[in-house]
Amino acid sequence: MNSYVIGKDDTPRCKPTVASILHRSFIALFIQLLLVLLASLISRKPLFLVQKWGTQLDFLDFFTATEDWQHGINPYLRSRFVTPPPSLLVGLPFQHFSFGFAANVFFLANIAVITASLWGIYRHFKLTKDEGWLLFGIASIYYPVFFLVERGNLDGIMLGLMLLFVFARNSIVKTVGLSLSVTLKVYSLLLATTLIWARKWKQVSMFLALVLLLSLQFHGLIWQYMHSQIVRSTQIALFENLSPADLFGGNAHRIPVILLYGFLWLSSYCCMLYRHRESPLSVQLIYSFPWMMAMPLQVFPYTGVLMLPVLVLKSQEITANGLLYYRDRIFLIGFFLVGFQQTAMTEYFQWLTHSHRLFGWFNPLGTTLVLCALASTRPNPNGQTLFQRGQTGLLVSKQESPQPRCI
Repeated sequence: MNSYVIGKDDTPRCKPTVASILHRSFIALFIQLLLVLLASLISRKPLFLVQKWGTQLDFLDFFTATEDWQHGINPYLRSRFVTPPPSLLVGLPFQHFSFGFAANVFFLANIAVITASLWGIYRHFKLTKDEGWLLFGIASIYYPVFFLVERGNLDGIMLGLMLLFVFARNSIVKTVGLSLSVTLKVYSLLLATTLIWARKWKQVSMFLALVLLLSLQFHGLIWQYMHSQIVRSTQIALFENLSPADLFGGNAHRIPVILLYGFLWLSSYCCMLYRHRESPLSVQLIYSFPWMMAMPLQVFPYTGVLMLPVLVLKSQEITANGLLYYRDRIFLIGFFLVGFQQTAMTEYFQWLTHSHRLFGWFNPLGTTLVLCALASTRPNPNGQTLFQRGQTGLLVSKQESPQPRCI
């Protein structure tokens, strides 16, 4: 994070830049990883970043569920499969191969999709090469990315599809991206609410029609899916959880707590949308991503990959404002805590804290700080980020006006 030397006129002599913000975020995550590596060497324990429950554990659920579906068996009975019925199509291309081969292919596919998503972020926000490399570096040591690739879940694909919806210029391509994402995991339905907020009725209609069309062939599984969601929504683990509901501990199951949490979640989201009502729709959409990490009560760390485009957008907003406000610092701390290596820290430092729960609270605390920061953010008067202002000629190039280096 940037430090400032403030003169009598309260004018900062050193302004934040996208590169400086990404650089400090990378350094913070890199130091954390070095600490984990050092602890592994000193304790003589193997490097332990994610709980090992088996090879591509989550992909196994999709693979097994698709196999059951092809044999006329309810796919929601024999595995931990809880996503919408159309997500069965993910495992369909692998049914003619062994699980070992399919798991390796999906492992590589996840990495490829994440890389493509990072490339899309790089191009859309017009990052410099240095900023792009910093973004790739952050993603390569970010805990949610580790978790996603190891477990083999769909959130990498979700990130790619949602970015396609946000970044694409063609309305049909945008709608297809959103529709496919909702049929894989319903949390991206939140993006459709921003379309309603912006009164994009044509896109809303196309979206509803496509989702209905994609779901028709699975109409016999709708009730089984809804039952699995009811069960899933009542489950909460006190580890590997990004949802702020985890901070309530054992009380999170209580109905009054659930109602209170739902109210706080909804009111904070509405507050963010209201504060950004004059901002471009793409800004509202990307800033909606963290609220998908906060609902339901159990959100596994792989969903934290959604924070990567949010970090870039927030960095450009901070740079355009020219100041690093306290709420911006809260956001950056929250981003780091979402990427906090809770599994490794618990493995190597539980003896120091005498608690197996302490480090598990860091991830949901990070989500909480991110939501609070974004809900209290006051966008710049033009509602434009750095790359958007540069496009309209409101900002001179970096070559013409170099920023002083922060110490």
